[in-house]
Amino acid sequence: MAPHPLNLKRKSGNANEEAGNQTISSPIQTAHAPVRRDINEPLLTVNEFGPAQYYGLRFVRELSCENSYVSLCERDQHPNEQVVVKIIPKDVEGETHSFNKRYASEISALKKVSHKHIIKMLDCHSFDTYNAILLEFCPYGTLFDNIMSNRIRRLGVMSTIFLHLSLAVLYLHEKRILHRDIKPSNILFGEDGRAILSDFDRAKFLSKSEHLVTGQAGTRIYYAPEVLKYSHIPYDGFKADIYACGLVLFMMVNRQRLHSGDDVWNRLDNLPWVRRCPVSGYLEEIMQHVLHPNPAKRWGIRDITSYLKERQGAFQDVVDAKM
Repeated sequence: MAPHPLNLKRKSGNANEEAGNQTISSPIQTAHAPVRRDINEPLLTVNEFGPAQYYGLRFVRELSCENSYVSLCERDQHPNEQVVVKIIPKDVEGETHSFNKRYASEISALKKVSHKHIIKMLDCHSFDTYNAILLEFCPYGTLFDNIMSNRIRRLGVMSTIFLHLSLAVLYLHEKRILHRDIKPSNILFGEDGRAILSDFDRAKFLSKSEHLVTGQAGTRIYYAPEVLKYSHIPYDGFKADIYACGLVLFMMVNRQRLHSGDDVWNRLDNLPWVRRCPVSGYLEEIMQHVLHPNPAKRWGIRDITSYLKERQGAFQDVVDAKM
Protein backbone atom coordinates (compact mmCIF):
# COMPACT_ATOMS: atom_id res chain seq x y z
CA MET A 1 0.00 0.00 0.00
CA ALA A 2 1.32 3.44 -0.92
CA PRO A 3 2.15 5.74 2.02
CA HIS A 4 -0.34 8.43 2.95
CA PRO A 5 0.48 11.78 1.25
CA LEU A 6 0.69 13.46 4.66
CA ASN A 7 2.65 10.54 6.16
CA LEU A 8 -0.20 9.55 8.49
CA LYS A 9 -0.87 6.06 9.78
CA ARG A 10 -3.98 4.21 8.71
CA LYS A 11 -6.50 3.25 11.38
CA SER A 12 -6.90 -0.51 11.45
CA GLY A 13 -10.19 -1.75 10.06
CA ASN A 14 -9.79 -5.22 11.56
CA ALA A 15 -11.89 -5.54 14.68
CA ASN A 16 -10.19 -8.76 15.79
CA GLU A 17 -6.74 -7.17 15.74
CA GLU A 18 -7.88 -4.42 18.07
CA ALA A 19 -9.85 -6.69 20.39
CA GLY A 20 -7.40 -9.52 20.81
CA ASN A 21 -9.32 -11.83 18.43
CA GLN A 22 -12.43 -11.65 20.61
CA THR A 23 -15.86 -11.80 19.03
CA ILE A 24 -17.40 -8.34 18.95
CA SER A 25 -21.12 -7.68 18.86
CA SER A 26 -22.52 -4.40 17.64
CA PRO A 27 -25.62 -2.24 17.90
CA ILE A 28 -26.09 -2.43 14.15
CA GLN A 29 -26.49 -6.22 14.27
CA THR A 30 -29.60 -6.34 16.43
CA ALA A 31 -33.14 -5.41 15.68
CA HIS A 32 -34.41 -3.19 18.46
CA ALA A 33 -33.34 0.19 19.76
CA PRO A 34 -33.68 1.09 23.45
CA VAL A 35 -34.76 4.39 24.87
CA ARG A 36 -32.27 6.04 27.20
CA ARG A 37 -34.29 7.50 30.06
CA ASP A 38 -31.47 8.93 32.13
CA ILE A 39 -28.89 11.26 30.60
CA ASN A 40 -26.36 10.00 33.15
CA GLU A 41 -26.50 6.51 31.66
CA PRO A 42 -24.13 5.62 28.82
CA LEU A 43 -25.58 6.97 25.60
CA LEU A 44 -25.44 3.63 23.83
CA THR A 45 -24.16 0.15 24.54
CA VAL A 46 -23.50 -2.84 22.30
CA ASN A 47 -26.37 -5.04 21.13
CA GLU A 48 -28.81 -2.14 20.88
CA PHE A 49 -29.32 -0.91 17.33
CA GLY A 50 -29.90 -2.74 14.08
CA PRO A 51 -29.80 -1.11 10.63
CA ALA A 52 -27.49 -3.91 9.43
CA GLN A 53 -30.21 -5.78 7.54
CA TYR A 54 -31.66 -2.58 6.09
CA TYR A 55 -28.32 -1.54 4.62
CA GLY A 56 -26.76 -4.98 4.14
CA LEU A 57 -23.79 -4.30 6.40
CA ARG A 58 -21.37 -6.29 8.53
CA PHE A 59 -19.93 -4.77 11.71
CA VAL A 60 -16.16 -4.22 11.80
CA ARG A 61 -15.46 -2.10 14.87
CA GLU A 62 -16.70 0.78 16.96
CA LEU A 63 -15.55 4.34 16.38
CA SER A 64 -15.60 7.00 19.06
CA CYS A 65 -18.00 9.91 18.72
CA GLU A 66 -19.75 12.36 21.04
CA ASN A 67 -23.51 11.97 21.62
CA SER A 68 -24.04 9.24 19.04
CA TYR A 69 -23.04 5.68 18.25
CA VAL A 70 -20.67 5.26 15.33
CA SER A 71 -19.60 1.98 13.74
CA LEU A 72 -17.26 1.06 10.93
CA CYS A 73 -18.94 -1.51 8.68
CA GLU A 74 -18.42 -3.42 5.46
CA ARG A 75 -21.04 -4.02 2.81
CA ASP A 76 -22.09 -7.68 2.59
CA GLN A 77 -21.92 -7.67 -1.19
CA HIS A 78 -18.71 -5.60 -1.33
CA PRO A 79 -16.54 -6.56 1.69
CA ASN A 80 -13.72 -4.24 0.63
CA GLU A 81 -16.05 -1.23 0.74
CA GLN A 82 -16.11 0.25 4.23
CA VAL A 83 -18.65 2.81 5.42
CA VAL A 84 -19.42 4.57 8.68
CA VAL A 85 -22.83 4.25 10.34
CA LYS A 86 -23.77 7.07 12.70
CA ILE A 87 -26.80 6.43 14.90
CA ILE A 88 -28.63 9.16 16.83
CA PRO A 89 -31.38 8.18 19.30
CA LYS A 90 -34.72 9.96 18.98
CA ASP A 91 -35.89 9.73 22.58
CA VAL A 92 -33.39 10.78 25.24
CA GLU A 93 -34.78 12.19 28.46
CA GLY A 94 -34.08 15.90 28.67
CA GLU A 95 -32.37 15.92 25.26
CA THR A 96 -34.94 14.61 22.77
CA HIS A 97 -35.60 17.95 21.08
CA SER A 98 -31.90 18.77 20.95
CA PHE A 99 -30.94 15.41 19.43
CA ASN A 100 -33.69 15.53 16.80
CA LYS A 101 -32.83 19.12 15.89
CA ARG A 102 -29.15 18.26 15.51
CA TYR A 103 -29.95 15.26 13.33
CA ALA A 104 -32.15 17.44 11.12
CA SER A 105 -29.38 20.04 10.86
CA GLU A 106 -26.81 17.45 9.84
CA ILE A 107 -29.04 15.81 7.25
CA SER A 108 -30.12 19.14 5.77
CA ALA A 109 -26.53 20.35 5.49
CA LEU A 110 -25.09 17.16 4.01
CA LYS A 111 -27.85 16.95 1.41
CA LYS A 112 -26.93 20.42 0.16
CA VAL A 113 -23.16 20.03 -0.08
CA SER A 114 -20.78 18.22 -2.39
CA HIS A 115 -17.12 19.05 -1.92
CA LYS A 116 -14.00 16.94 -1.73
CA HIS A 117 -13.03 18.45 1.63
CA ILE A 118 -16.45 17.85 3.23
CA ILE A 119 -17.64 14.47 4.48
CA LYS A 120 -19.86 12.67 2.00
CA MET A 121 -23.23 11.31 3.13
CA LEU A 122 -24.08 8.06 1.36
CA ASP A 123 -27.57 7.58 2.76
CA CYS A 124 -29.82 8.30 5.73
CA HIS A 125 -32.89 6.64 7.20
CA SER A 126 -35.25 7.20 10.12
CA PHE A 127 -36.10 4.11 12.18
CA ASP A 128 -38.70 3.92 14.95
CA THR A 129 -36.51 5.08 17.82
CA TYR A 130 -33.34 6.30 16.16
CA ASN A 131 -31.93 7.88 13.02
CA ALA A 132 -29.08 6.43 10.99
CA ILE A 133 -26.64 8.17 8.64
CA LEU A 134 -24.22 6.38 6.31
CA LEU A 135 -21.00 8.31 5.70
CA GLU A 136 -17.79 7.77 3.80
CA PHE A 137 -14.99 6.22 5.86
CA CYS A 138 -11.84 8.30 6.42
CA PRO A 139 -9.19 5.75 7.43
CA TYR A 140 -6.51 8.05 8.84
CA GLY A 141 -8.32 9.30 11.91
CA THR A 142 -8.91 12.83 13.15
CA LEU A 143 -6.62 15.82 13.13
CA PHE A 144 -6.82 15.89 16.92
CA ASP A 145 -5.53 12.31 17.21
CA ASN A 146 -2.74 12.98 14.72
CA ILE A 147 -1.67 16.14 16.55
CA MET A 148 -1.65 14.38 19.90
CA SER A 149 0.35 11.51 18.35
CA ASN A 150 2.91 14.08 17.14
CA ARG A 151 2.37 13.16 13.48
CA ILE A 152 1.66 16.74 12.38
CA ARG A 153 5.13 18.28 12.58
CA ARG A 154 6.09 19.76 9.22
CA LEU A 155 5.10 23.25 8.15
CA GLY A 156 4.12 21.97 4.71
CA VAL A 157 1.69 19.46 6.22
CA MET A 158 0.11 22.14 8.42
CA SER A 159 -0.22 24.41 5.38
CA THR A 160 -1.92 21.69 3.34
CA ILE A 161 -4.39 20.83 6.10
CA PHE A 162 -5.25 24.47 6.73
CA LEU A 163 -5.72 25.07 3.00
CA HIS A 164 -8.10 22.11 2.75
CA LEU A 165 -10.05 23.36 5.76
CA SER A 166 -10.21 26.88 4.30
CA LEU A 167 -11.54 25.59 0.98
CA ALA A 168 -14.25 23.60 2.78
CA VAL A 169 -15.29 26.63 4.85
CA LEU A 170 -15.21 28.89 1.77
CA TYR A 171 -17.60 26.48 0.02
CA LEU A 172 -19.94 26.39 3.04
CA HIS A 173 -19.98 30.14 3.54
CA GLU A 174 -20.72 30.75 -0.13
CA LYS A 175 -23.75 28.51 0.36
CA ARG A 176 -24.68 30.53 3.47
CA ILE A 177 -24.01 27.59 5.79
CA LEU A 178 -22.33 28.03 9.18
CA HIS A 179 -20.59 24.94 10.52
CA ARG A 180 -20.43 26.17 14.16
CA ASP A 181 -18.31 23.30 15.47
CA ILE A 182 -14.99 23.48 13.64
CA LYS A 183 -12.33 21.74 15.72
CA PRO A 184 -9.51 19.22 15.21
CA SER A 185 -11.65 16.22 16.18
CA ASN A 186 -14.11 17.13 13.39
CA ILE A 187 -11.42 17.11 10.71
CA LEU A 188 -10.70 13.68 9.21
CA PHE A 189 -8.19 12.37 6.68
CA GLY A 190 -9.06 10.45 3.53
CA GLU A 191 -7.07 7.80 1.70
CA ASP A 192 -5.70 10.31 -0.82
CA GLY A 193 -4.43 12.84 1.72
CA ARG A 194 -7.49 15.08 1.81
CA ALA A 195 -8.42 16.80 5.05
CA ILE A 196 -12.20 16.41 5.35
CA LEU A 197 -14.53 18.52 7.50
CA SER A 198 -17.23 16.46 9.24
CA ASP A 199 -19.99 16.60 11.90
CA PHE A 200 -22.64 19.05 10.73
CA ASP A 201 -25.13 18.57 13.56
CA ARG A 202 -24.61 22.18 14.68
CA ALA A 203 -24.86 23.66 11.18
CA LYS A 204 -27.06 26.68 10.58
CA PHE A 205 -28.44 28.06 7.31
CA LEU A 206 -28.62 31.80 6.71
CA SER A 207 -30.45 33.75 4.04
CA LYS A 208 -28.57 35.97 1.61
CA SER A 209 -29.25 39.01 3.76
CA GLU A 210 -28.31 37.36 7.07
CA HIS A 211 -24.94 37.10 8.77
CA LEU A 212 -25.80 37.68 12.43
CA VAL A 213 -26.74 34.89 14.85
CA THR A 214 -27.19 34.55 18.61
CA GLY A 215 -26.56 31.82 21.14
CA GLN A 216 -23.76 29.33 21.65
CA ALA A 217 -23.28 26.18 19.58
CA GLY A 218 -20.42 23.74 19.28
CA THR A 219 -17.51 23.16 21.65
CA ARG A 220 -16.80 25.80 24.28
CA ILE A 221 -13.01 25.90 24.00
CA TYR A 222 -13.33 26.73 20.28
CA TYR A 223 -15.78 29.61 20.77
CA ALA A 224 -14.82 33.02 19.43
CA PRO A 225 -14.56 35.69 22.16
CA GLU A 226 -17.84 37.30 21.12
CA VAL A 227 -19.61 33.92 21.34
CA LEU A 228 -18.14 33.10 24.73
CA LYS A 229 -18.88 36.46 26.33
CA TYR A 230 -21.70 38.14 24.40
CA SER A 231 -23.71 35.32 22.83
CA HIS A 232 -27.00 37.02 23.74
CA ILE A 233 -26.01 39.88 21.41
CA PRO A 234 -26.17 39.16 17.64
CA TYR A 235 -22.72 38.39 16.25
CA ASP A 236 -21.26 37.51 12.84
CA GLY A 237 -21.56 33.73 12.54
CA PHE A 238 -19.14 33.57 9.62
CA LYS A 239 -16.41 35.32 11.62
CA ALA A 240 -17.02 32.91 14.51
CA ASP A 241 -16.30 29.99 12.14
CA ILE A 242 -13.12 31.77 11.03
CA TYR A 243 -11.95 32.13 14.62
CA ALA A 244 -12.40 28.38 15.13
CA CYS A 245 -10.29 27.75 12.02
CA GLY A 246 -7.59 29.91 13.58
CA LEU A 247 -7.66 27.82 16.74
CA VAL A 248 -7.25 24.68 14.64
CA LEU A 249 -4.17 26.19 13.00
CA PHE A 250 -2.78 27.30 16.34
CA MET A 251 -3.23 23.82 17.77
CA MET A 252 -1.32 22.29 14.86
CA VAL A 253 1.55 24.74 15.29
CA ASN A 254 1.77 24.48 19.08
CA ARG A 255 0.44 20.93 19.54
CA GLN A 256 -1.78 22.15 22.35
CA ARG A 257 -5.08 23.95 22.78
CA LEU A 258 -4.94 27.70 22.75
CA HIS A 259 -6.93 28.08 25.95
CA SER A 260 -8.97 26.24 28.50
CA GLY A 261 -12.35 27.64 29.44
CA ASP A 262 -12.55 31.28 30.44
CA ASP A 263 -8.76 31.73 30.54
CA VAL A 264 -9.02 32.79 26.90
CA TRP A 265 -9.43 36.43 27.89
CA ASN A 266 -6.05 36.59 29.60
CA ARG A 267 -4.33 35.10 26.57
CA LEU A 268 -6.00 36.81 23.62
CA ASP A 269 -6.34 40.49 24.50
CA ASN A 270 -3.01 41.44 22.94
CA LEU A 271 -2.18 38.17 21.19
CA PRO A 272 1.28 37.95 22.81
CA TRP A 273 1.54 34.24 22.05
CA VAL A 274 1.78 34.86 18.28
CA ARG A 275 5.30 36.21 18.63
CA ARG A 276 6.30 33.01 20.40
CA CYS A 277 4.85 30.63 17.81
CA PRO A 278 7.43 28.13 16.52
CA VAL A 279 6.60 29.01 12.94
CA SER A 280 7.39 32.00 10.79
CA GLY A 281 5.99 33.69 7.72
CA TYR A 282 2.51 33.39 6.42
CA LEU A 283 1.02 31.00 9.00
CA GLU A 284 1.97 33.42 11.75
CA GLU A 285 0.39 36.31 9.87
CA ILE A 286 -2.77 34.30 9.21
CA MET A 287 -3.13 33.54 12.92
CA GLN A 288 -2.69 37.20 13.80
CA HIS A 289 -5.62 38.08 11.55
CA VAL A 290 -8.02 35.18 12.07
CA LEU A 291 -7.63 35.11 15.86
CA HIS A 292 -8.17 38.83 16.31
CA PRO A 293 -10.52 39.26 19.29
CA ASN A 294 -12.44 41.97 17.43
CA PRO A 295 -14.58 40.25 14.75
CA ALA A 296 -14.72 43.49 12.73
CA LYS A 297 -10.94 43.28 12.31
CA ARG A 298 -10.86 39.52 11.80
CA TRP A 299 -10.29 38.16 8.31
CA GLY A 300 -13.08 36.52 6.37
CA ILE A 301 -12.66 33.23 4.56
CA ARG A 302 -11.90 34.91 1.22
CA ASP A 303 -9.16 36.94 2.88
CA ILE A 304 -7.56 33.67 3.98
CA THR A 305 -7.78 31.91 0.62
CA SER A 306 -6.60 35.03 -1.22
CA TYR A 307 -3.62 35.29 1.12
CA LEU A 308 -2.78 31.62 0.57
CA LYS A 309 -3.01 32.16 -3.18
CA GLU A 310 -0.58 35.07 -3.05
CA ARG A 311 1.91 33.55 -0.59
CA GLN A 312 1.73 29.83 -1.20
CA GLY A 313 2.79 29.05 -4.74
CA ALA A 314 2.67 25.31 -4.20
CA PHE A 315 -1.09 25.50 -3.63
CA GLN A 316 -1.94 28.22 -6.15
CA ASP A 317 -3.53 25.85 -8.67
CA VAL A 318 -5.74 24.32 -5.98
CA VAL A 319 -6.89 27.70 -4.71
CA ASP A 320 -7.45 29.00 -8.25
CA ALA A 321 -9.72 26.05 -8.97
CA LYS A 322 -11.92 26.85 -5.98
CA MET A 323 -12.12 30.65 -6.07
